[in-house]
Amino acid sequence: METPPAEQPPAQEPASDVTMAGEASQERDLMNPVPPAATRRPQQRPEYFEEFKQIVTRPGSLQNKRGVAGTKVALTTNYIKVALYKTDKIFLYRVDFTPAADIYGSDKGKALRKFAEDPSVGLDNKDYVYDRENLLYCMPSCFAKLGDGKSVENLKIGGQIKPKEGSSDAPVTYEKEVSVRVTRVADMPPNDPRILAQLNTQLNRFMEINLKMARDREAFYDPGAAVKPQNVTNFVIWPGFQTSIGVYDTPAGFSPLLMCIDPKFRIVRYNNVSYRIEGVLFDKTPRSTFETRKTLANGEKETGSIAVGTFIQERYKVTISNGQQPLLVAKHSDKALRRRRGEIWLVPELCLMTGYTDKIKSDFRIMKEVTKITKMNPDVRRNKVETFVHRLTGNPEVKAQLAEWGTEYGNALCTVEGRLLNPQTIVQKNQKATYQSANADWMRDIRSRLSDKEPEAVGNFWMMLHCNDESRAIGFAKTLAQVAGPLGLPLNPTPGKMLNVGSDGGAAFVAAATKNWNAQCRLIVSVFPNNAADRYSTFKNQFCCVAPCPTQVVLSKTIEPGKNLMSVATKVAIQVVAKLGGQNWKMNFPFNVPTMVVGIDTHRDRINKEVIVAATGSHNPGFSGYHNFSTAVPQTQNRDDEEDAMFDAARDLVRKCVEAFKKSNNVWPHQVFIYRDGISEGQVGNIRDKEVAGIVEALKGLPASPPIKSTYVLVNKRDSSRFSVGTANPLSGTVVDQIVTRSYRFDFYIVSQSVREGTVAPTYYNVIHHQCNLPPDAMQQMTYMLCHMYFNWAGTIRVPAPCQYARKHAQLVALNLHGPAADALREKLFFL
Repeated sequence: METPPAEQPPAQEPASDVTMAGEASQERDLMNPVPPAATRRPQQRPEYFEEFKQIVTRPGSLQNKRGVAGTKVALTTNYIKVALYKTDKIFLYRVDFTPAADIYGSDKGKALRKFAEDPSVGLDNKDYVYDRENLLYCMPSCFAKLGDGKSVENLKIGGQIKPKEGSSDAPVTYEKEVSVRVTRVADMPPNDPRILAQLNTQLNRFMEINLKMARDREAFYDPGAAVKPQNVTNFVIWPGFQTSIGVYDTPAGFSPLLMCIDPKFRIVRYNNVSYRIEGVLFDKTPRSTFETRKTLANGEKETGSIAVGTFIQERYKVTISNGQQPLLVAKHSDKALRRRRGEIWLVPELCLMTGYTDKIKSDFRIMKEVTKITKMNPDVRRNKVETFVHRLTGNPEVKAQLAEWGTEYGNALCTVEGRLLNPQTIVQKNQKATYQSANADWMRDIRSRLSDKEPEAVGNFWMMLHCNDESRAIGFAKTLAQVAGPLGLPLNPTPGKMLNVGSDGGAAFVAAATKNWNAQCRLIVSVFPNNAADRYSTFKNQFCCVAPCPTQVVLSKTIEPGKNLMSVATKVAIQVVAKLGGQNWKMNFPFNVPTMVVGIDTHRDRINKEVIVAATGSHNPGFSGYHNFSTAVPQTQNRDDEEDAMFDAARDLVRKCVEAFKKSNNVWPHQVFIYRDGISEGQVGNIRDKEVAGIVEALKGLPASPPIKSTYVLVNKRDSSRFSVGTANPLSGTVVDQIVTRSYRFDFYIVSQSVREGTVAPTYYNVIHHQCNLPPDAMQQMTYMLCHMYFNWAGTIRVPAPCQYARKHAQLVALNLHGPAADALREKLFFL
């Protein structure tokens, strides 16, 4: 709901400072990054960079992307080095199976192994890497045996199909006959871009075959090391790792390849095959048919159809008991298989839930035990990564195959030099506050000061709703009025209306409020008995869309009388100030021309089958006041068309934000900084070529003089990189812009938030368009400052505030409103 987070304790003083106004000093051009230890037979980075053909988004005019401001700090990463020291070509083959329709999953691996072991072929398993689908990477020794291609017919494979968990049925044994043909499609030198795919496929093979780990989505888990939380009987936790090899910004003269290793955990209750459910197909049943395709012995394609139930009976020897049940539509958990296979139909009676159930999530005792295992402090996380590295690099079979392929994995974690920026200054009218880097929290300094911009007066024109909870409601109303006054929000401790709605349904709250609401009402506060989503949606829809009025929802258990009530009321008061159009605090961004920032994010509305695109644009110099816009893009079967529509929607929303800035200030902004969240690595090229290009053209079309310049920054808070300072987390304000970044990008990491437990996650920023030409120090400083401007929490957050506002807006519309909010709320942060 809208319950504010708990306070965090103060910590030690940080150091250093950086200003945005000046140019970076000459030191930045002269500095040399601390390189990782030398790798065996190093390759020159330019050769790799040019040939690996990464999508280059670094501005050509940016000679040096590294900043110098701040106190230097030594960091340990979760990366190891990867070096290539052979110059032999790798041969790429396409693998075809006949009949193709009958060979799937692990059967492909079995068939390929049978093919390799056939006397007419005779491949050693160290000499090839198979991607489990249709690609085979081979050493020169394989090429001598395969040439341009080879086929083997009538190979026999088989196995067992295990019964459903808890079933008394015996395993079903099966046998199949298959023909395998491989065809040479490419010769790859060591710096071919496809070598990255080979390296990652080979790494996956090591984890699955040599380390006996189970794959799920992009990670591998170790069933043999399963952990069972105390007092839990119905699930275990598998520890695992997600790994990837990529091209990074290592110093010249060293291999540019690094392997990122990120510990993961998976809740396992039944099996290890998972799908992401997208919806229910009420018009499909096990009797529905789907198209089949077979490749005949002569190479011709044959199409047909088969009922879902019949297919399952023939292939898995399982009989569906209910032929009328609707089917589930899903996507495979493996990203590569999702691309190849598309939509999957599942029969509900054969499916079992994975992960956390609602019952598990609501059990504080269980979640506490789970957290003890999954939320690791930096020293524990680092030890787990190092143990995995030693296990991987110490495996004799892995070592032998790496030697054959001319590849070497480092056995020590890379270190990198970061910088700690100084704590920022928080401004409220003429008063200032700061904080300590170890906790980045300024609640104590601001809770008794006037907001920088006071909201509209409320006085007696507010109402409080509750359901048979009058005592708590009255107590909270008095406390809220007590703490709101010093913030510049005068509230009468006795609301104009104190209403007991009598029933806990959403309709009862709406009916009571609507009956007593009039145009003079400035605020509605509701005390809900629990966090039921339907009640929340009904209430928010009424007062965001139908009868627009700022609302605040609190849970009854949150406002229980006690020592924490004042703290809770203070956080709620800060939210209410923002919802009423006030501005709690600001920062002094030293721009000398009209400047605005925009945040963009998206969220899927699974009820209306739409994607909600939301944008938040600032309209004042302190970046503390915002206009908020959203639009809905219909979901389509063609994801390319859907993406294009989303790009167009983002373009139109940015234009609306800029026009709103002009209306508020009577001047066009000279420069616009756009922070875009919700983008995956695979979308970077399309974003640059379509969304960014569209925004640039839209800004050109506005009658602004001088023409509006723009900078576009991708925000990724799901990056797998982790940093530590010894055994501790980096402090808030830590910046990393070398070695683990990419040389072909203007990118950097910032640790902006503080955490009291677990390992802090940095946010990755990629500047893919930069007309505003801020130097690296200024770009990093501005981004960090924006992480202080979120009015739902008097502390730093993981992403710039405009991004978080856009995310909250999109979520509210997609999950609760299912329609746009009223225009009257456009200049208020009604979604907090």
